[in-house]
Amino acid sequence: MVTDVIDDLPYRHKLFLDDGTGVAQVFIDLGPGIPVDALRDTLLREGVDLCVTGVVAQFASVGFERLARGASWPG
Repeated sequence: MVTDVIDDLPYRHKLFLDDGTGVAQVFIDLGPGIPVDALRDTLLREGVDLCVTGVVAQFASVGFERLARGASWPG
């Protein structure tokens, strides 16, 4: 992670990752039930390595984002 998790209310949260090929936004919406608030101070911090599974989408022609899938969170 290249940022801490960011509140993106009213939608939910977002964070940014960089795998060495460029920065990507990860959007965590309200639906999947991912416990962002419980993980904010431990797992979701700048400098932490994450592996994110989800769907890539484009939002309002702003750029691409990965929509995190939460059914088996945190797996």
